[in-house]
Amino acid sequence: MIRQTFLAVVVLLASTIACASAPTTEPICRGDAILGKWKWHKYIYDGQEFPPSNPDLNLIFEFSPGGKDRLFWDRTGQPGFCERTGNYLFDQCQLIDQVTWVNPDNALGCAADPDMREGRQTMTRAEIVGDELFLYLSLGGKPFVYIWKKQQ
Repeated sequence: MIRQTFLAVVVLLASTIACASAPTTEPICRGDAILGKWKWHKYIYDGQEFPPSNPDLNLIFEFSPGGKDRLFWDRTGQPGFCERTGNYLFDQCQLIDQVTWVNPDNALGCAADPDMREGRQTMTRAEIVGDELFLYLSLGGKPFVYIWKKQQ
């Protein structure tokens, strides 16, 4: 009996400490929280977190007031870039984005990326937690989450 009580107290104490150390920031799923410049800095695939596979990749998503956005990437020390703009709506944990312009000076490989095609519209689950933007996608039938860090 004493051993069971002791075990129960230890479990309760451990769960209390775990809860106290867990982040308390609630996800934001709408509004102006998405405004600003975000740089991709890690991803989650198949339940595991990874840094970008190419540390030279600079992948930036910018959201401006009035529903305009810009997606841009290049690689440090390498020629070429990919850029496009669009119109977006961020509400109820959904990011709806439609590509309105693709830079004619993009590198040749950009055309292979579906996000670089004028007229393309996507709807993606999205939420902001602290200074990170989470975009929930699927890759090979498994969850894939882009995590972007807010830039100053």
